[in-house]
Amino acid sequence: MAIQAPLSSTMSTPSKSNSHRPPRPDQLSRDAFEFITAVDQFKRDEMRSFLGLEEVVSVLENLGYARRHDTVEAEVEDIAQAIEDYKASSSRLFPNWSEIFGLIRELGYARDEDADETGSDQE
Repeated sequence: MAIQAPLSSTMSTPSKSNSHRPPRPDQLSRDAFEFITAVDQFKRDEMRSFLGLEEVVSVLENLGYARRHDTVEAEVEDIAQAIEDYKASSSRLFPNWSEIFGLIRELGYARDEDADETGSDQE
């Protein structure tokens, strides 16, 4: 009787695209790292394991990021739609915080000039 190869080695596995691979921690921008740290700190301070999008907008505002909308609800709606679109296009059910931060930046969130000044203009 012939020995058969294990089933897992004979099955072809669909290749996943690496286009949506999250960055390693050493590849994060300073802003992304600061955002993730602020989210973690918020979760620890509030003793929560999950943040709603309202809290994410609050963290962004505390970091000095803004986008000109009339209401927080409109901002939350835009972020939720961007996340849903990303989930559909990347086949990821749970994007990580660095991916969410990238989506938020793509929506036009930017740091207010006053909050981002480090005094480098003063020479």
